[in-house]
Amino acid sequence: MSLTVSPGTRHWGAAEEPEETNMSNQNPVNRVLPDGITVPVTASISRTSDLTGLSRSEIYRQLAAGKLHAVKSGRSTLVVIQSALDHVASLPPATFRAPAVEAGNE
Repeated sequence: MSLTVSPGTRHWGAAEEPEETNMSNQNPVNRVLPDGITVPVTASISRTSDLTGLSRSEIYRQLAAGKLHAVKSGRSTLVVIQSALDHVASLPPATFRAPAVEAGNE
């Protein structure tokens, strides 16, 4: 599933057509997911960690590798949340195995 935000849209979703909206009514700092959760366009490293579940170290590694994008505002580094969401969506699914049954504990 690809998460995208296009100019003129107010929601993140899987490759949806942008709806016609009055840009003056939109908040340029936050986006609203289809389930009503408000997500910022940019966030600090710590906040990005909270939003994605990635560690701060992993965020810095992915920034250095060019897989996440960030901007500077004064001394603050702000991660572009869309790049973090795209990165998390690109990760392989987790796989789990059933625990082995020990002989005699059937």
